[in-house]
Order: sequence, then C-alpha cells, then structure tokens
Amino acid sequence: MNDLPKLYLTLESYLFPMLEEEIGELTAKMKEFLRIVELVKKFR
Repeated sequence: MNDLPKLYLTLESYLFPMLEEEIGELTAKMKEFLRIVELVKKFR
C-alpha cells in the first residue's frame, strides 16, 4: 500500500485537470468515484 500517496498525487496532478479540461469542473463525488476506480484498477 505504499503506492497510495503516489497514486493520489497522480490523480490530483494529472487525471483531474485533464478531465476538467474535457468535461468541466468535477464535483467532489466525481473525484471520489475516480479515486475508487483507479484504486480498483491498480490493486486488482
């Protein structure tokens, strides 16, 4: 689980801005959902 801080920084610095550029501002629920999806993909 040492990868969690790295994953969080990747989401915050890369994924969220990219998505916001495409679809507009992300809500807190959208960000929470994306974090969960990325965690499931990484640790599956």
